[in-house]
Amino acid sequence: MILLEHESRDDWLAQRRDYITATDVAYLYTSPASWTKIRAEKDGTAPDRGASLEMQWGTAREAALVAYAQTIEPSIRPNDQVCVHPDGPWAATPDGIGDDVVCEVKTGSVSGLASARRRHEAQMQWQMWVTGTSGCLYVTEVREWDDMGFTPGERTHEWVDRDEDYIAELLDVAERFLSGDGVTELDVLIAAVDDIQAEADKVAERLEEAKNALRDHIGDRDFSHEGPFGRVSYTMPKPRESIDTKRLKAERPDVASEFTFLSKPSKRTLRVTGANRG
Repeated sequence: MILLEHESRDDWLAQRRDYITATDVAYLYTSPASWTKIRAEKDGTAPDRGASLEMQWGTAREAALVAYAQTIEPSIRPNDQVCVHPDGPWAATPDGIGDDVVCEVKTGSVSGLASARRRHEAQMQWQMWVTGTSGCLYVTEVREWDDMGFTPGERTHEWVDRDEDYIAELLDVAERFLSGDGVTELDVLIAAVDDIQAEADKVAERLEEAKNALRDHIGDRDFSHEGPFGRVSYTMPKPRESIDTKRLKAERPDVASEFTFLSKPSKRTLRVTGANRG
């Protein structure tokens, strides 16, 4: 890991334009619509919109939140330097760096923090990869509002482990972004659908594994249970009537033809196959 020195915020911003940062890759991974904006930022053609009041509040709260992180992991020290990976144009600026750990602090409304969770996870994984660390202390603080303005709310923390598969997905997205102007918005949208479908497939596998474990625990019997975490029932469905259409067409084609009709589709079918899925 290489640390870049800077003399001002303008220097820091200029340094970040030369690299794909953790913030960049988090937006590239979670928001296809951001690709055009980030490309403009890297080209120096994006307008300077300034920092919102929410961003200013988050920046003002960083020191207190990193200090809180130090009560959990004393080796963490505040960081404002751009950290650069030795093997590519990859960089990150974690809010804190410690012994084999980084720290990321976030403020926001309850709903805002929840909706940004996936983006924050991508950002933290990239930070761990760039810095060569194996864990990240994720500190969040709810941003409350009263007549006096923003005030600090509930504060929480958790440890996030490094995930090599996740990092590989982020690196693939970053390399696609760097592939140049040949990548259109349509290509980005296709990639986004494929990425999300891959995540959904993983969740579906986990869900089926959990259901199978529950079935095995219950056994082959009718069962119902209500407890502190919810209700479950396991029953054999009642028999239902069905028509053997194949046999009907073979033995009574006249009847099958009389009662067969074409249904009109209500909408088009969208199929997306990622480049890595064949």
